[in-house]
Amino acid sequence: MNHRISLGPVTIAAEPSWLDITKEGEPLTLARADGEGALQFSFGIYKSGSIPRPSIDDLKRFLLEFAESRDLGKPFDVLGCDGEIRWVAGSFRADDDFIRAWYLYQNGSFCLATYVCQSGAEHGELPEIVEMMSTLRFSG
Repeated sequence: MNHRISLGPVTIAAEPSWLDITKEGEPLTLARADGEGALQFSFGIYKSGSIPRPSIDDLKRFLLEFAESRDLGKPFDVLGCDGEIRWVAGSFRADDDFIRAWYLYQNGSFCLATYVCQSGAEHGELPEIVEMMSTLRFSG
């Protein structure tokens, strides 16, 4: 991981081959020019009021609701961590796609990150994506 990429309210470390390909009006998106998939980010940033304090179980519920709203079925390879950044991730296969989704939380703010590629192609990029996601940091 050679450089940090600023994606709105977060930064992430990535190899130089990962580029910000975000188009106006769309979620923040990273991909390789010669890659198999794309990694997209959406945010819920804490501004004021009561600070939400979701548990790992709450984040798992968000993941299941995400899957249900998109007819993705039951997640597999579900993992979570209750560290400085609390997160839950799970994988799905839908139609011809592989999807890995993360719900991340820190200090009142949330991030939903999704990696999508053609089913079967995930083995090339997914290990690097998982490493990249471990470097995600919220600003401020």
